[in-house]
Amino acid sequence: MSDEAVQVTVRIRPFLPRERGQRQIVNVQSSNVLKLKVLTTQLTGPPQEEDKVFSFDHCLSSVKPNDARRDEPHAPPVTQEQVYEVIGQNLLENALEGFNSCLFAYGQTGSGKTYTVLGHERDPGIIPRLCLNLFSQEYDELRVSASFLEIYNEQLKD
Repeated sequence: MSDEAVQVTVRIRPFLPRERGQRQIVNVQSSNVLKLKVLTTQLTGPPQEEDKVFSFDHCLSSVKPNDARRDEPHAPPVTQEQVYEVIGQNLLENALEGFNSCLFAYGQTGSGKTYTVLGHERDPGIIPRLCLNLFSQEYDELRVSASFLEIYNEQLKD
């Protein structure tokens, strides 16, 4: 179990077809550091570019090598399995130790939340992998309860 009550993981989704070839402005610097290139426009003079660095518990990038123009080297894109290893295994271990666990996916529409959490049949996300691991083990006794909620356009779906 982690020593932290809350862990924050950032996953950068691959570029969409309409975005391919554009410059990548968010780069994973290490397993827990992101660098964001911020462009500031001024009334006089050329735009200024500044790097902003952010630290999280985990930073994962799924950007494919040929999707974007890059200014710096990058790691290979992470897979759904690797995302599960970073996030899902800890959730399962904590739950089996008796702690309440919560997976909260936040981001704008099209940012990859549903894919990360649910995936699809050939490439399952965190929840299907967690359920598979949970129910493939033997227990003397196990009681499971789960809730899944989605808030979309200020509407709650249960």
